[in-house]
Amino acid sequence: MSEKRIPWFRFYPADFMDGVRGLSAQEVGLYTMLLCRMYEESGAIEDHTLRLSTYCGMREKTFTATLDKLVALGKIRRRDGMLTNDRAEAEIADRSDDLKIASAAGKASAKKRQQKQGKASTGVQRAFNHTDTDIDIKERDAYASPKKAPRKCRISEEAEITEAMMRAADKRGHSQQEAEAQFERFKNDALAKAKTFANWDRAFVTWLDSPYFKPITTSGETHGKRDGQAHERAQRIAAKFAAGLL
Repeated sequence: MSEKRIPWFRFYPADFMDGVRGLSAQEVGLYTMLLCRMYEESGAIEDHTLRLSTYCGMREKTFTATLDKLVALGKIRRRDGMLTNDRAEAEIADRSDDLKIASAAGKASAKKRQQKQGKASTGVQRAFNHTDTDIDIKERDAYASPKKAPRKCRISEEAEITEAMMRAADKRGHSQQEAEAQFERFKNDALAKAKTFANWDRAFVTWLDSPYFKPITTSGETHGKRDGQAHERAQRIAAKFAAGLL
């Protein structure tokens, strides 16, 4: 359990509704409350029946039966006396990384302001000891902006398949026609679910390697057949998508 609580988390309605399809209203309610508790605690929560049933406003017997159903369905996992969810763990890790990046950027900005203030207070004295050219070169090096981490963004409706995407598709045995068709499907899915990525080329490769990948058929001919190596790679990735989707 993290000492610092973070009062927000990313929520994707389409993914969530996909994940709870087929559950009863009571199961959805408990699932939601447990997930919110995990995000509130920034990690797994203690498997304490009395405490959690009270937190969720349920009788212990009803709580136990409903929780057992969620565990059996793979929505919630028990581990070392704790309750967790794979997707929540991944999102919490991403959230922590985002906060670290923001914190580092804030510190760099504060340091830059301090350097500028120091430069202003000593500028007159330095002018007597250096030529203008020397000062310009040293200031340029001292106050150069730190390299920023790439920011996540949504894909544009006008986006087109890149050369890197085409090479990745070709490497996996897909024709140009199949690659372009898969990109359109990938883009439409990203737009519909408001997905954000820092590297869309990498995201498209993940799409091609997904165990749920479906080739597109045109005029009776199937494009995009996988070779044996790509299929084995997809099988290895399947474990990452199998449990706890929101």
